Amino acid sequence: MSSKRRSKSREAALLLDNIRISEHLEKDPKYKFQADKLKNCRKEKNLFLDENEFIELGKRCEYRVCTFCSIIRSYFYYNQFIEHLKTIKIPISIQQEGLRFLTLTTINQKDIIEGIDHFYKSFRRFKNRNYFEENIKGGLGSIEIKRGNDGLWNIHGHFLIDSKYLDMKSHLKTRKSKIKKDSKLVQEWKKSTRGSSI
Repeated sequence: MSSKRRSKSREAALLLDNIRISEHLEKDPKYKFQADKLKNCRKEKNLFLDENEFIELGKRCEYRVCTFCSIIRSYFYYNQFIEHLKTIKIPISIQQEGLRFLTLTTINQKDIIEGIDHFYKSFRRFKNRNYFEENIKGGLGSIEIKRGNDGLWNIHGHFLIDSKYLDMKSHLKTRKSKIKKDSKLVQEWKKSTRGSSI
């Protein structure tokens, strides 16, 4: 498949995500404006002159849950922070401090708005916990929203963090036991989500 064709199919998938999210938002009259804004993202075009040729770019809605705009926002953050990130050590072993990826998720939600609110509130509680303050210096992140196989909304966050070693895996309580014990990170995140995390 050519790169132009892949780009078109990726764009179609993003557009479909926006339509699904806007249809869900339309169900609540409070979010009609946001639903319309999301549905019309990039439908209006702007023309720019670049070295003797016109480039047509879609006008963005800049809505936080828009799949198109979130990609552009991620490029903006990348360009804004890349020089600083280059100064932070990448750990050679998992025990060292440095940059690492972290994904946090909650149980799939029926209502997208309530799910997003729940995720943000949970993350704020997580940031205020001693565990976070003692182990994580800072980082960047974004949320991603997808429709799960169960038809519910899967809302999760991807983060690039500067931290100490974080024990992220679950462990068997004893060698003979089949019961798993959550890692400290998972325990802290579950407390922050008030039990509604995976």
